Amino acid sequence: MVKSDDGKPQHVSMKKDDALIMFCPEGAYGTTKKSPKTHGIEMPINMYIYCQDADKLYAQAILNGAKSLIEPHDSFWGDRFCSVLCIDNYEWSFATLLKK
Repeated sequence: MVKSDDGKPQHVSMKKDDALIMFCPEGAYGTTKKSPKTHGIEMPINMYIYCQDADKLYAQAILNGAKSLIEPHDSFWGDRFCSVLCIDNYEWSFATLLKK
């Protein structure tokens, strides 16, 4: 994570194998793009991210101001799964494939 001089996140990237996902919050680097929160809308999509430790990402998101939507639990479809709403009103789901 890259932070601005005042300590706010400006850029975050996630990498898995050959996939690199990069994103930044509203207003980062002087952009004029607005978040769902500013527009007062719900996002029509949900980011479902497979990771090594869904519980760890959930806890990290909550510590950084996200609202819990679904606490981590073992789902019937075979994932350790949880969901949060970040401070910009994007819904993020984190999942770890359970061993079978």
